[in-house]
Amino acid sequence: MSGTSRRGVGAILLLALAAALAHLRALVSSGTYFYGDLGDHYLPLHLATRDFIRTGRWPLWLPDLIGGMALHADGLAGILYPLNLLLRLPALPIAVALEATLWLHSAIGAFGVYWLARGCGRSRGAATMAGALFALSGYATARIVHLPMLQAAVWLPIQIGCLQRAQHARGRERALWLLALAGVSGLAALVFHPPQTFVSGVALLIWAIFDPGLPRRWLARWGPLALAAAGAMLLSAVQWLPTLELARESPRLTTPEYRWLMQFSLPPWQLPMLLLPNLFGSPATGDYWGAPNHWELNGFVGLATLLLAAAGAGSARREASGRAAVALTAIGLALALGPYFPLSRALVLLPGFGTFRAPGRWLLLFTLGLILLAAWGGDRLRAAPPPRWLGRVAAAIAAGALLLALALPTLRPQLVRHVTPAVVARYRPTGPTEAWSARLDRYVRHRATDFAWLALLGAGAVLVLRGRGAMRFGGLAVLAAADLVRFSLGYWPIWPAEYHTRPGPLARAIAADGSRVWLDDFAAWERALTAGRPGWAGGSEVAFARRAALPWNTPAAHRIAAGHSGAGLPPTRTLRLSEAIHARWPGVGTALRRLGFAYAITPRGLPDGWHPLATFAGLTLARCDDDPPPRPRAAFAAAWESVPDAESALARLFAAPPERDLEWSDQGVEGCYRFLQRVWRLVNAVADEVKDAPAAPAKAAGVNLEMRRLVHRTVYRVTRDIEERFGFNTAISAIMELVNGMYQFVDRVPVVDRDPAVTREAVEKLLLLLAPFAPFIAEELWERTGHAESIHKQAWPAYEEALLEEEQVTIVVQINGRVRDRMVVPADLSPEDMQQVVLGQPRVQKLIAGKKIVKIVPVPKKLVNIVVR
Repeated sequence: MSGTSRRGVGAILLLALAAALAHLRALVSSGTYFYGDLGDHYLPLHLATRDFIRTGRWPLWLPDLIGGMALHADGLAGILYPLNLLLRLPALPIAVALEATLWLHSAIGAFGVYWLARGCGRSRGAATMAGALFALSGYATARIVHLPMLQAAVWLPIQIGCLQRAQHARGRERALWLLALAGVSGLAALVFHPPQTFVSGVALLIWAIFDPGLPRRWLARWGPLALAAAGAMLLSAVQWLPTLELARESPRLTTPEYRWLMQFSLPPWQLPMLLLPNLFGSPATGDYWGAPNHWELNGFVGLATLLLAAAGAGSARREASGRAAVALTAIGLALALGPYFPLSRALVLLPGFGTFRAPGRWLLLFTLGLILLAAWGGDRLRAAPPPRWLGRVAAAIAAGALLLALALPTLRPQLVRHVTPAVVARYRPTGPTEAWSARLDRYVRHRATDFAWLALLGAGAVLVLRGRGAMRFGGLAVLAAADLVRFSLGYWPIWPAEYHTRPGPLARAIAADGSRVWLDDFAAWERALTAGRPGWAGGSEVAFARRAALPWNTPAAHRIAAGHSGAGLPPTRTLRLSEAIHARWPGVGTALRRLGFAYAITPRGLPDGWHPLATFAGLTLARCDDDPPPRPRAAFAAAWESVPDAESALARLFAAPPERDLEWSDQGVEGCYRFLQRVWRLVNAVADEVKDAPAAPAKAAGVNLEMRRLVHRTVYRVTRDIEERFGFNTAISAIMELVNGMYQFVDRVPVVDRDPAVTREAVEKLLLLLAPFAPFIAEELWERTGHAESIHKQAWPAYEEALLEEEQVTIVVQINGRVRDRMVVPADLSPEDMQQVVLGQPRVQKLIAGKKIVKIVPVPKKLVNIVVR
């Protein structure tokens, strides 16, 4: 074997080693990755596909997910992607298959970057370093939980490599490279992650523009590229065609809202994560507090990589491929900023940009471009001394990091003491304040260690930059690799491998009796839920199954036991569980959104009359039997149905009548949240009193009679507002007035003077009125007040006509149209008697003394206007 061949084989082995280092903890331990969408969604889908194929069936329709799921057409499991074969082998444990698949794709990405850098004229050493850095980068490591995204992304360097060689070739050679580009692109499309496919397409377009290759006419340049794109679509048509048929029912075919498109953007204040990936905490230590979905925003490359890229940017701009790398870096970072990029609103008007959300995914372009620039930097540092400012920047970063590393341990008690109340007030997290203090204390200790590491890296960079030739390049390459290895080994927690094979405690409870006992017994459900992680509920959106005992749904079932989500729930029981979760943890939000991509599925037996109101409130109701019929298109629409939080739905109804446009306001949601909290506290305060009270109140008097009048007037107002004019905003306003009156009744009237029957009537009618608007809390409170049957099976509350009439009313006294007094009179007072009563008041006599009364205008039950001259 020649020296060149030996060096090539050595480079490939080094890249394979770098890919293994990225997953070393999972490879050498008995544990596995199990976090977010990977555990909730992708592993159950792959296990279901394995089970189908093992029994000789093609996975066209999966009846146990989301009320039925078109598994092939939906494409999330990559049924036709060849490299998913490892996940299909029944003899291979799923944990081993997953880790082998992840290592294989990390190695593909590393080799692709190496091959692309070599095609750009970089040395073997610089190209090897670039491939290793890509495999260990924050982008590749963080996307482990989004398996299809990683699988599609690693093919991009090879796609660009084929394009780059085609641009610089002629004749038959160019045709072969374009054919290779079509093949690789078709293979990447079979992974089926449309947003990532779009990102890769834009990256190829950018490269083709900035590295045009040999001079050609316009048609000769772009025509073959268009044919290559068509060829890629043709090769992957077996996946895309059924998906496009299914997608006709997708809400994403409509124009999405700008706010939805900009979800998971990289905020500018999180740019320091390029240097310090755990600046806002780490999922492995459970102290992350930055922008949601940290794996969508992680573009960590490390200090040494940034220094290498800065050193190579100048020389790269002199070459076409270098300019293409600079363009990838700049455009990728700009697009990842989402709404913080000034042109974002204009871009969403373009095809593709206005379809896919999560701008953080453009960090793939940034990562790939920056690492290619680092390869240019490695070759430059080997040949020439670095610019002086490079060492100064490294020294400044090292000094600043050292100061923070020394200061944080000293300031830690003060920081924790002052920051904890602010965090609790802003985010309203679940769990006691003391637990959050301990969490923040752990966060500060970890960040002190991270700053010390950054200071060490900066000092090392200063030293190696003063060296000669290969020492500068080699030293920075080692520092960059060490930084990324430290990050990749500590970023994701490792879970027991049995999570893929043995159901957890809650899953076993569901399987034991068809999910009836624990769903009907909130205490049993709570014990099972908190067995994995006390004090925490909620989590990511998940697919839920009809029976958690199904072997392929075991990973998702464990997510329930760990308190992360509600995978594995029978659809006909989800509404009941949703109410319980929202009642116990209101700050988490409605569990309908947390527990699935699904309809708001109602229990069978819910009165039909409730459906129109609940539908208007934002809950798409659908009856669901235990074995739903195959409805792939409806299932696809259901998979993306967004169900709002209870406070959000209430705020939307309260803010404006249904026929008017609504200007959204977060303050409205906060107000409705506080209102629901008041209802929760009020009913819990009198729950014991209500349970033991007689069902029908005796003849009331005094304050008890006034309370009954308020309750029945509220029932009358709410009923009239809903039935006659769909005035949901005024109906909710009347319920709020009732809650205020009940607080006065409970707080100001001694218990001995309160009729328990009146209190019970008030609470019951309040909950019945509230149930259509906040069904989850209403159901839980209904149960807590001693009712066995669901509130949603009760009749609409009635009112007594006699209690709508008041014994006394407050009338206004006007003189010449100006309000001068108010007084309380009997409600049945005649107009003549009203005049006499008003004229007999000392204040009125004083105001009209010496004046002539022209006329008196009495308005029964409202006012008396005296006209004088």
